Amino acid sequence: MRLAAELPTGPMPESIDACRRLGITGIGFDIDQSLDLPTAMSIFAPFTDAGLAIVQLGCYRNLISVDPEVRSQAIEDVAAAMDVAGNAGVQTIVCGGGHRDPAIPRARRSVHPDNWSDRALDVMIESCQEIVRKVSDHAAPLCFEPWVITSLNTPARIERVIRAVDHPKVGVELDLANLVTIERYFDTAGLITECFDRFGEKIHLVHLKDAVLRPEPYLYHIGEALVGDGIIDYPVLLTLLAKRSPGASLMVEHIRSEADAEKALAHMRRIADQVGITLA
Repeated sequence: MRLAAELPTGPMPESIDACRRLGITGIGFDIDQSLDLPTAMSIFAPFTDAGLAIVQLGCYRNLISVDPEVRSQAIEDVAAAMDVAGNAGVQTIVCGGGHRDPAIPRARRSVHPDNWSDRALDVMIESCQEIVRKVSDHAAPLCFEPWVITSLNTPARIERVIRAVDHPKVGVELDLANLVTIERYFDTAGLITECFDRFGEKIHLVHLKDAVLRPEPYLYHIGEALVGDGIIDYPVLLTLLAKRSPGASLMVEHIRSEADAEKALAHMRRIADQVGITLA
């Protein structure tokens, strides 16, 4: 399995040197703008020329927006990004679960009760079906990132979309920290197992971060942490990933420094050694 990182330096030349120092073979980007192929090639060619795999390009659009024009443009943007990524050597396009908030329909995320409705998933399925009709055979796959505040808030809801669309260009970017709730906080092994039971073969990419529950302020807060500083059972995840989707990449994200990346990657390498898995 490939180890990658989304570095705070972004798509800058110094990121290539950082990858070499970290001993990783992949990098990912979340560039929040539509890229044409010449622009994408100019950005990504230095990385691919250096032998680095670009494991993701973020294209977070609201594919379930209640505004028809916003949703239509989101579909066009994601389909175009998939085609550009495929031609530019990017392995996956990553998109979130969207929201149904009419007050800010273009926003990447918002909390609204309709996010968790059956209608939200129906619209997501329709959007995906439109997207796969538009893309070419060389398009990079679209991988959905779950999150408890979006429409894709449980393994069952992710599976419903994936199975309904049933297309090789639609898969999952698994971010366990985004799925941790109070009920599942002390059973992340069970959460991981459910994800693999439902859609394990569709996982193309895993985001590496951790989750921590704190009893403040006043209510509680589930926040993210560096891998190894939280509760997620990564030995179980690596073991199941090796069995069900061994070609998937692992990408450390939301780090503030190269030192953070080094710490997170070292932790993952120790776990891999423990369970007998090789990380490139």
